[in-house]
Amino acid sequence: MNVRRSPDTSGFGSTGTRSVVVMYLGAAVLVALLLNFLFGLGAGLVGGESASVGQDGGASGEGAGHVLGHLLFAVIVIIVAARLMGRLAIRLRQPAVVGEIVAGIVLGPSLLGAAWPEATSFLFPADVMPHLDVLANIGLIFFMFLIGVELDARLLKGRGHAAVWVSHASIVVPFVSGVGLALLIFPILGESEVAFLPFALFMGAAMAVTAFPVLARILTERGLYKSKLGAVALTCAAVDDVTAWSILAVVVTVTQATGPAGAAATIVLSIAFILVMLLVVRPLLERLADYHAQRGSLGPGILTGIFAGVLASALITDLIGIHVIFGAFLAGAVIPNRAEFIDEIVEKLHDFSVLLLLPIFFTFSGLRTEIGLLTSVELWVYALAILVVAVAGKWGGSAVAGRMVGLGWRESSALGVLMNCRGLTELIILNIGLELGVLPPALFAMLVIMAVTTTIMTEPLLALHYPRDEQGRMGDATSEPSESAPATPPVVLVAVGNPATESDLVEAACVIADSRSGHPAEVVLLRIVELPASAYRMGPELQDAEAERAQMELEGLADEVRLFGLNVRMELRISSMIGDTIVDVASDVRASVVILGYHRAVFGERLLGGTVGVVLREAKADVVVVVTEPGRSLALGDISEIVAYRGADEQGRVSDHLAAALSVRLGIALTVTEPDQNAELTARDPRALAVVGLDDRLRTTWSDSPPPIQERLHTPLLIVRASSGYLAAGSSVSVNPELVAE
Repeated sequence: MNVRRSPDTSGFGSTGTRSVVVMYLGAAVLVALLLNFLFGLGAGLVGGESASVGQDGGASGEGAGHVLGHLLFAVIVIIVAARLMGRLAIRLRQPAVVGEIVAGIVLGPSLLGAAWPEATSFLFPADVMPHLDVLANIGLIFFMFLIGVELDARLLKGRGHAAVWVSHASIVVPFVSGVGLALLIFPILGESEVAFLPFALFMGAAMAVTAFPVLARILTERGLYKSKLGAVALTCAAVDDVTAWSILAVVVTVTQATGPAGAAATIVLSIAFILVMLLVVRPLLERLADYHAQRGSLGPGILTGIFAGVLASALITDLIGIHVIFGAFLAGAVIPNRAEFIDEIVEKLHDFSVLLLLPIFFTFSGLRTEIGLLTSVELWVYALAILVVAVAGKWGGSAVAGRMVGLGWRESSALGVLMNCRGLTELIILNIGLELGVLPPALFAMLVIMAVTTTIMTEPLLALHYPRDEQGRMGDATSEPSESAPATPPVVLVAVGNPATESDLVEAACVIADSRSGHPAEVVLLRIVELPASAYRMGPELQDAEAERAQMELEGLADEVRLFGLNVRMELRISSMIGDTIVDVASDVRASVVILGYHRAVFGERLLGGTVGVVLREAKADVVVVVTEPGRSLALGDISEIVAYRGADEQGRVSDHLAAALSVRLGIALTVTEPDQNAELTARDPRALAVVGLDDRLRTTWSDSPPPIQERLHTPLLIVRASSGYLAAGSSVSVNPELVAE
């Protein structure tokens, strides 16, 4: 069993507090002087006539009576497209949010609108757009609440000064770089009626942000969030998150203020509201968390109060003069950090807000993104310059700051890669800038390209620093040594997760592991905690709670293995790609056999589809798929006969060896037969166990659309595919030719 300790962050934070304070003060003075110089240079600049288009969406609708129908149809298209593109992004080893953002761009004028303008006009007529805008903003409010909930101040414990230094360096360097870039592009891309100061502030903020939720998901999926690198990155990103939203609040205040007095009033009211939330609302929520701990759940009335409070907090910040997102974020940040309390709130809110409302925000942003406005080489050169400045400032600033507080260059560079991930957080800032008229449409499109590109870059660049197999070892670097013997015995890997079948899988694994006389295999129980394919609910706090529950379930299965006198290990992985993860773990533990259950696909009836298909095609081990009728257990102790359906090639004939080994181990009769290609795979006795070797012919046949396996057989079935040779070599029993049925 892998027991997690606190991640080793030796090195990071080893720089003394006094040294960090000196560096911090020196950097603050230098930055203040530099920004004052840059703002002075830009004070006399006048924006150019940027390419602008109306943000009205498509053509006008057909009247108020048709608005609801158009709206519902548009929402259906949006959520389906976001889901499909999100799944595609996951298959490409990218966060789902990348696919969801791209789905919005695809549906907008940049792709669908350019290729088929009538389609965009029909999907998103002008009279539907205001309603989509309202839904998008409601989704954004609750998403920001979830980000605030995910914020864990305990990450700062023991290394806060170093984290603040790295995080603020990763903000200040790109912020200053963005202001400097604004000097060059404002005369060409800026709006003539917009002053340089708000334009430069938004450019700096756009360069400085890090997407904490996307970063948390990447680290969680890769198992890195408890490694040294992951712990440092999450700590810095948490500080970065709070700082970035605070900077944006100031930027919005400066942009919207009518003068110094108006800005001062907004700042004073904002500070007062924050104090009320911390000193009044948070203690009330602490009492509510205590109530939840006693009762175990929150009633509808309390949940209604919490959600109404989120909206009220957003409304107050909007009235103050900043933006609704800050109130929503603050409402989440004051939620007590109690895992069960947070889990219930998120569970009630997540599916509706993140899977339904948030994709509307992506699409609404996509409708505003018009890449077609970049009509010249010069504009594309500016887009490239924005990307280079963003990457150099964020990656470089984070890497140098990390090196200054004790990280090695490799770790510092990898930290810079992670902090360079912008994702949805960047999109939020850009939309605020566009709504306020500070960012013109052409520049908005350039910055969206930068946001998507820097998010896509994160995974491959992280893999360049730390290959995926090394990432797995980093995630397990804090594990206790295993009590069982390492790799000398062969390994039987069992993928469990379905309570209805996991005992059957464990029983089959134990019998197979014990079938080689005198040389039993070690059993490894694999439980995968599946991540939801969404832009949120990927945080370490919630995943730890899920992992703890999964470990308790594995302990009971491990006791079943020990009853067979076999060594057992337990592996927990967090992933949304089940098949790929089983294949990766099989490689990591050097499994000789992989055992998993068969699940009928929701759509289609192919055997070689879904998780089973991935494992059968890609695992470098022998594979056994256990198939039983719904509601019926394998019950090997009740088997009266084993019927082996011999395959036509060496891979298919592995069924002979496995069936023979099971026959000897269980002490029951064995029959070997060669099924006709079109014959039903049926056994004469419903208490028999069928073992089928998956040869090339069956692989081709079952790759089409055969009748569901669970409806063809009224007896348990083992589908066997050879690869490692363990099952073929595992039986010292020769199959008597007389057993082969004619």
